[in-house]
Amino acid sequence: QLPLFEWGRTPGRLSSTGMLGLGILAAYGLADLLSRLAPLRPVSGRAISRRTGLLALVAVAIILFEYLSLWPFPAGDATIPPVIQYIADQPGDGALLHLPMSRRRVNHRALYFQTATGRPIVGGEVLRTLPETLPWWETIEGLVVADPAPDVIPRPTVAQRRAWLHHFDVDWVLLHRLEATDETRYRPFIEELLEPAVVEDETLAAFPVPGDAPAPEHPRLYAFSRQGWHPPEQDRDLWRRWMYNDGQLYVYSTCEEAGSLRFTVDSHLEFPLLEVYLGERLLDSFVVGERTAYATRPFTLTQGMNVFRFHAPGGCPRVLDDPQCWGEALLAPPVDDGLLPCDPDDTPTTCRTFVFDHVSFALQDDLPPGAVLDVNFGDQMRLRGWGLDATSLHPGGVLTVTLAWEATVEVNDQYVVFVHLLSPDGTLVAQHDAPPAGQLLPPPAWLPGTTFGYPATIDLPGDLPAGDYRLLVGVYLWPSLKRLPVLTDVPGAEVGVVELGNVRIAP
Repeated sequence: QLPLFEWGRTPGRLSSTGMLGLGILAAYGLADLLSRLAPLRPVSGRAISRRTGLLALVAVAIILFEYLSLWPFPAGDATIPPVIQYIADQPGDGALLHLPMSRRRVNHRALYFQTATGRPIVGGEVLRTLPETLPWWETIEGLVVADPAPDVIPRPTVAQRRAWLHHFDVDWVLLHRLEATDETRYRPFIEELLEPAVVEDETLAAFPVPGDAPAPEHPRLYAFSRQGWHPPEQDRDLWRRWMYNDGQLYVYSTCEEAGSLRFTVDSHLEFPLLEVYLGERLLDSFVVGERTAYATRPFTLTQGMNVFRFHAPGGCPRVLDDPQCWGEALLAPPVDDGLLPCDPDDTPTTCRTFVFDHVSFALQDDLPPGAVLDVNFGDQMRLRGWGLDATSLHPGGVLTVTLAWEATVEVNDQYVVFVHLLSPDGTLVAQHDAPPAGQLLPPPAWLPGTTFGYPATIDLPGDLPAGDYRLLVGVYLWPSLKRLPVLTDVPGAEVGVVELGNVRIAP
């Protein structure tokens, strides 16, 4: 029997020999300390005995509290199960993936069984998880757990999951049957993913990973941290994920690649700031308005594990949990004698800052034209990128172009962004004029170095002939109408305007 095997805080506290040696040293130290605390003036031996005895009792109580001692001491079975012995007798030295490793009892058993198999395990915490520990076990464990719903990141297929397990040199998946719910939660998908269990007993089931799985077809594997994210939620035809004030994204890559992290983000707050980190390095900052697609500054995705962190510096305020309660819905008067859509006193609250969809890494060569730019307008602001919604480009339709602007300095003057649509002969056929964010942003909301994306819409004339048209953008100061000069030498740049590209209007 192993004392405190099931209940101990960590297996690191179960080293009986080490604890015994430390206890002997502590006893000598305490005895020496008590002798030094003897009073200078003569007192009776009984008084000294009472004082030292009291100090000794206090020390014993502190030790008992520190080690969470219980009586009787809970003990775990130290017998090596037949399943573990079977694996120990098999050839190979690949890793063992224990499920669910996040449970303390499973973590302790996996570490102990490692002494019998001599194989590495995925995860395993001897003490506590260190902040710099890479999220290997969370990423690899996610391969054998069924997704609860479609997600906002690319998810591998069943065949791709087998390939990734083989890539990570995982030979066996071990399901610990300690909780009744684990059997129904994990086993059906594991049996779909792998071969049936080769050997099992009352507490363990072992599933071999096929050794002939091909290499992964895609070079990247995505996973979210367990903390910081709400589960995926369906919003009409979109699947989205709400984030608290801090959430991590793990991207494992089989090779070094240059590109940008792309995502679409929205928020119910008014112009919150979103920071994106790669490790400890601030990658980019965005001011979030209505739902907009962003691309970070180009960077190099390293071979191996890359940890991204999305952070809301403004914190995560509590909001009503039902989205229909947001905005003006709460202020709208009830119809006839009806009730309001929600009652703040009865509706539960939750912590939500940003909602994401379509999060992925894009290679530099795969980014759409204009997704990543750096066009300097008068040292006041930079055009970081643009994107075009081509779903309604026909006469009488709407042209929507999303412009991503970065404030170079604190913007105090009133600037207006214009978007012109020109015919092949240079005739202006439609235009859009508005502040860079569609409205005037207060300076504290748009700090230098932060980017704001705004979808500018242009109504297309109903009699507009089909064909190719030129799309240009520029900035001028109101009310003088003086244009900011273009200080970047890029294709299509003129004195005070930049040509984004051609737009084809369908019949």
